[in-house]
Amino acid sequence: MAISSGQLYHLNLTATEVERALTQEYLLKSQIIHLALLMGALTFLTAAIFFYAQNEPNVGVDQSLLDTLSLVHVIYAFGTYSAAPFIFKRQLAGSAKDANPEENPALMFLIRVRTAQIIRLALFEGTAFLGLIVLMQGAINGILHVHPVYWWNVASTAILAGLIILTFPTKAKIMQLFNDRYGQY
Repeated sequence: MAISSGQLYHLNLTATEVERALTQEYLLKSQIIHLALLMGALTFLTAAIFFYAQNEPNVGVDQSLLDTLSLVHVIYAFGTYSAAPFIFKRQLAGSAKDANPEENPALMFLIRVRTAQIIRLALFEGTAFLGLIVLMQGAINGILHVHPVYWWNVASTAILAGLIILTFPTKAKIMQLFNDRYGQY
């Protein structure tokens, strides 16, 4: 029977070791990554709002492209939001072949946490940018003035912001993640 890296860590890793490895530097880097991902989406949203404010309503423009892009956005969001929890858990678990007995298990756990967080946020950010592209296209063409229903495409950006707020790295949240995974905190 193969031993997963989660089992290897469980045998060799305590909450105290994770707390010692969980430095302010680690938290700061993780927090900067979270904020940077959010700022990219918010900057793009700000540009879309700017173009919206600069353009006049355009009644004669064909909106079929926005209809198609909005549908693609919904399908992509559904797939991404469904897959993200599984991808997060799988990345966090890793595999036994990734475990190096010479490495510090607490540090390896924290690296897995950060990597899993980045991958999950990247999936959500991709969805947000797809929605923002639809929004930008509607803003530039003046369609948003005539058909404000396309503003709903900004919802995926709000979901990204909500995820970042809920998962913003703190010592308590990382230790809770350790506890949920290993039940030792």
